[in-house]
Amino acid sequence: MSFKSSSPSGLFQRFVRRGIVLSGTGLAIALALGLVSFGADIIAARAADTNEVVPRPATPVVVAPLDIQKQYDVTARFTGPIEPARSTDLAFEPGGSLAQILVDEGDVVQGGQVLARLDTRSLEADRAAQEAAIEASTARRDLAQLTADRQSELASREFTSSQRRDEAKFNLAVAEAEIAQSKAALSAIEVALAKSEILAPYSGVIRSRVVDEGARLAPNQTLLTLQSAQVQTRVGVPEDLAGEIAVGDMVEVKLPTGQVTGIVERLRPDLDPATRTRGVLISLPEDLSPVTGTLAEITLSRTVPVAGAWVPISALSEGVDGLWTVFVVPGGSETLERIAVTLEHIAQDRAYIAGAFPEGAQVVTGGTHRLSAGQTTTLVAGG
Repeated sequence: MSFKSSSPSGLFQRFVRRGIVLSGTGLAIALALGLVSFGADIIAARAADTNEVVPRPATPVVVAPLDIQKQYDVTARFTGPIEPARSTDLAFEPGGSLAQILVDEGDVVQGGQVLARLDTRSLEADRAAQEAAIEASTARRDLAQLTADRQSELASREFTSSQRRDEAKFNLAVAEAEIAQSKAALSAIEVALAKSEILAPYSGVIRSRVVDEGARLAPNQTLLTLQSAQVQTRVGVPEDLAGEIAVGDMVEVKLPTGQVTGIVERLRPDLDPATRTRGVLISLPEDLSPVTGTLAEITLSRTVPVAGAWVPISALSEGVDGLWTVFVVPGGSETLERIAVTLEHIAQDRAYIAGAFPEGAQVVTGGTHRLSAGQTTTLVAGG
């Protein structure tokens, strides 16, 4: 085996190549160290920026004072039709041919006034016949009385037989019975004649007329409807509110023509199965003449002894498990608190709520969806 000796020029070239490699490596290391240092400075600067606290501006909220009350009033309105206090369908009991009808729809009549008459010519003829029969029977009775007296006197002297005396008494009794029979028949005719007239049972107004003269009427066929001038209204009231009403109470009634005062006349003891309400009958002033069938509105109120406050409905937020909450700001504070409340009553755009309210608290009246408990606020007075 033989060895070649290196020339001086080859060694120099290798040395140069190694120097270049080492220089490049050092330069790369230096560049990497510079980049790391620069990145560290940037991270440090950003960290310094992050640790700097920027204060969050307070949220403006509209608030109103909580006016705590010991009780609240529940006001409810109910409607019912105006109706006559009395209404009667009028008819002839026996029926017959209508001879006269003396009133028309809308006529005002007085109690006892004649309103209609049947054709009574046959009844009047029967009355005349019975009156004649009574006269004839009276004459026969007078004759029988004389005969009976005479026979009794003769029998006392024994100038006639007892049989003749008894026959005379019998004839007298028959004549008296005929008179009684004729008088009974005459009384029946008088009753029939009385029933051939319709008299107003009370003062009022003719609401309807369904027949005219000459009509053939069946027994008890309605021809007129009379209603009293006195009117009333009937409303259905929930059972809990009906317990606050008593007969004789005065209530405000709103009519199409204005406001009047009515009086509770009757209160039904049972519930309507359809509406689950109790019927209340309210009489209206006698000098009032509204159109029947129109609606009347009554207002009833009751006091509920529950401590709480009225707030706008917009102040309510729905909480968990169906509870309601409101945001309040305690007196002397600007930090929000969320409080669970009980919704007692709603009236139009207000709600009556009960809960444990801080002393001197104000309630946030709206915009609760963007708020949270513990949030700092700027208070803006509202209604």
